[in-house]
Amino acid sequence: MVAVKVNWARVQGGIVKLKTILGWLTVAFLLFFVIKNPTGAAHIVNDIGNFLTAAAHGLADFFTSL
Repeated sequence: MVAVKVNWARVQGGIVKLKTILGWLTVAFLLFFVIKNPTGAAHIVNDIGNFLTAAAHGLADFFTSL
């Protein structure tokens, strides 16, 4: 059996760097999408709002019927 010594500080530092890079890439993609297709971005935000509103009404109806 081979024992592997892991330097957790180095691993965690790499994970933090990866999360930071992925976060910035996500922000860059969202900005690109909004700049290239503002109407489509507005429709997506509107659809998300409609979904959240419907979910909230559904929960309210559920708790009202209890």
